[in-house]
Amino acid sequence: MIIKLCNIELDQSTQCRAEMRQEVIDEYTQLMLDGVEFPPVEVYGTKHACWLADGWHRVLAARQAARDMIDADLKHGGRSEAVKAALNANAVHGLRRTNADKRRAVEVALREFGNLSSRAIADMCGVSNHVVDRMRADQVGQNPTSTVTGQDGKTYPATKQKQEVNRDSNETAEDANPPRAEEEEYIPQTTINPVSNARQYATMAISQLERIMDDDPLKTEQLERVRNWIDERIEK
Repeated sequence: MIIKLCNIELDQSTQCRAEMRQEVIDEYTQLMLDGVEFPPVEVYGTKHACWLADGWHRVLAARQAARDMIDADLKHGGRSEAVKAALNANAVHGLRRTNADKRRAVEVALREFGNLSSRAIADMCGVSNHVVDRMRADQVGQNPTSTVTGQDGKTYPATKQKQEVNRDSNETAEDANPPRAEEEEYIPQTTINPVSNARQYATMAISQLERIMDDDPLKTEQLERVRNWIDERIEK
């Protein structure tokens, strides 16, 4: 389905990359200008208002190429369904995820679905339980009463005791289930900038402003407000 780019909600809180890569956007832009066809982006909602789940680099490239429309796979649902799809969107296809991308996905999942168990969130994000447990422990802190809902619908403690001893041996839970090599390099990060390039911020801001209807009685007044804000920042 072909939909208008201005109808796609570029909600940074649903963006599950640690950062957008401008060199990839530039490459996609040139390929689009050369006539290369890309797979449809994945969105949830209606053709008039939808949330982007998969295809941030493609959408930003299309806008950079001055396109008005884009091919999209429109699915039933809203923001919540878009977030769930975005969490694991690039685990098996697209630009390969970095460890920072995986942490960003878990960060988003804990914020949006923090009542779910670590196993449920790990499945959503395509990572191991160890990564989720560690990041959750950072958030839970000293609150031992925090609980989550498991995939079986039952309630469990939010974090496991790290040194729980196996009944049949002297192995701890961590000894019995050591993290994978890539997770041994895990470094907790409480804040990850989802978009690090001014051009990308500007593109998303323009996308939102273009959604103002022409017959909106406050259109001129509010666009003037935006212009004044920009002028003030430029003068600095």
